[in-house]
Parts: sequence; C-alpha cells; structure tokens
Amino acid sequence: MKKENSNFFKLISVIIVLLLIVIIGILTMPRMEEAREKAFRVEATRIIDAAKRTFKDYNSGKINLKNNSTSCKKNNEICFKISELSNLKYYKASSSDYIGKVVIDASDNNNVMYYLYLKKSADLRIIGGFREDYVNMGTLSIEDWKEEYETCNCE
Repeated sequence: MKKENSNFFKLISVIIVLLLIVIIGILTMPRMEEAREKAFRVEATRIIDAAKRTFKDYNSGKINLKNNSTSCKKNNEICFKISELSNLKYYKASSSDYIGKVVIDASDNNNVMYYLYLKKSADLRIIGGFREDYVNMGTLSIEDWKEEYETCNCE
C-alpha cells in the first residue's frame, strides 16, 4: 500500500510541475511576441538610418547606383534594396531574414522622405511606412506583401 501511495504522490508531483510549466509558458507568450515586435521596429529604424547615410554619400558622389534591381534612380526617387545597403557596408544585418527596400523621395531637398518596405515574417512587415509608424509603435502593415516590395524597379 505504501508503494502505491508513493507512486501516486510522484504522479501528482509530476502533474503539478507540468501544470506550472504550462502556466508560466502561457503567461510569457504575450511578452515574447512584444519583444519580437520591438526588435523588428529597432531593425527598421537601423535600416532607415543606413538609407540616410547612403543617400548622403550618393549625393556627394562617394557611391554610385547600380541601376538594377538592387539600387536605382527614377526621376527624384532613389531605391535601395536592404541587401544592397548591407553590401555597401551602410547596414550590418543582424539577420538575413529581413527582405525589402527603402524608397527615397528626394523631390523636395528640404524634406526628403524615406518609405520602408520591410518584411521578416507574415506578421512582421512594414509597407510604405514612415519612421513614426514604427518608432512610435504605430501599426505595422496589415496589407499583403507583394513580390515587387523585395526589389527596386526604376523602369
């Protein structure tokens, strides 16, 4: 009888430990998602900062555009693919999971606009976002990601 009681208490102990693990997991999941989103927003800010430095060096003649799907200019718009910013050493990617581009509207030299198209996963994406959209914790895009957002197209 003692052995049966001992086994029963061991089983109850295992069940209690498993329940505690499940409860802790459920309580931490929202925080993990929030941390993932914040990290994505920080990365978006880093990419825009890199695009600003790249644009400055382009204007001063330090770098040239490739005029292909990685960097090009059409009228007053300049486009840099995220991987091109990395190749030019303006942006050090913390992960190769980020795809997209930055479109720079330089039609007004006093107010240059940077539009970010960035995707990490289906739920973490920015489409045509302004800096305040992701720095100030604005809404991430709920639009569909289109293949054209991954490359520059200046034709």
